[in-house]
Amino acid sequence: MKKILKTILPLWLLAIIRRIRSSKVFSEKYRFEMSEAKRILRGIHSGNITKVAIVYDNLSSPPTYGDYFFVVMFGRYFISQDIMVSFIIVDDGKRSDWSDLSDDEAKTVVSDYVHMAKILLDQRLATVEVLTSLELKTKVSDDIENKIDIPFRENVIKRQAIYCHMLNTLNRLCFDSSPDQLDKFLISFSELAKSVDLKNPEEPYITWNCRYSTKWGFERNTTDEEFLAIYSRLKVLNPDHAIMVVSDAKGCDYFKEFAGQNGLHCLFSKDFSDTLMGDGALILGSDYFFMLRGGGIAVFPIFSRLPHERITYCASEVEWRHERATSWATDKQLFRLPDREKNLWPTLAVKR
Repeated sequence: MKKILKTILPLWLLAIIRRIRSSKVFSEKYRFEMSEAKRILRGIHSGNITKVAIVYDNLSSPPTYGDYFFVVMFGRYFISQDIMVSFIIVDDGKRSDWSDLSDDEAKTVVSDYVHMAKILLDQRLATVEVLTSLELKTKVSDDIENKIDIPFRENVIKRQAIYCHMLNTLNRLCFDSSPDQLDKFLISFSELAKSVDLKNPEEPYITWNCRYSTKWGFERNTTDEEFLAIYSRLKVLNPDHAIMVVSDAKGCDYFKEFAGQNGLHCLFSKDFSDTLMGDGALILGSDYFFMLRGGGIAVFPIFSRLPHERITYCASEVEWRHERATSWATDKQLFRLPDREKNLWPTLAVKR
């Protein structure tokens, strides 16, 4: 049937059909997320939700830190409401993209997942554990019997992803949070600095995510031309601040060499931190964060009070309002969709 349609319909009409189908799927997804958020809010307000089980299943989730971080922050939301959280990582079977990692790399990712959750979830109200699928099945049965709430329960039972539903759901949940609850939910430099090892720069600085992945998402990497253009713009807007490039070890090595070849003075996150959480603390300790496309490191400014500007594609999320990705974003936390027909970097405008 698909081959017949391609033969008899013009390309422009096929494009419209695909767009309509995509829009319908997205609308159904959004309605599903809003329905679950409303159910959770009713349960919290009525006092029926006193403990939850949050599940991140590697069988249906990618080996990425940003996607995982959203699920951890989902758990953190309940803690901000003084609700106990059982946070579960299911590591029994993996999605196909985990094959890009070696066995040792995959084990490191899961270990990092546990470490991140223990840092971000108050241990007085949260437990963190790694389970097999059989152990998950038993736990889900016990939790249902004990009236422990399992958000997105059908997805969890069917071992389907929930990470893709997190931001839209959190936007709706946090819209009803009090200022005190929101302060408990969002992360800060002072909180992270207590739990990670890092060196603090001696000068005021801003942070800039430069992505350089050799495994996936190459289209989101920072190009050499963009590096030169964005550096120049950031320097004009922040003459009294050093510019810290935030990337992984390979990225820092690559851009350090490139900056040196072009006579540009930058700080590099891996000279101050050896870990992802340390990089997050460095971002939150800066005065501003910028990202063009980039990667999962953006979760740190997104879930904070830090002034920032992100120019990136919005894959499966809905802007809460114009140029605001979240319901808690301020007018100094900008989210912009790129203009494919223009250079992206000239739109950069720091507001502090």
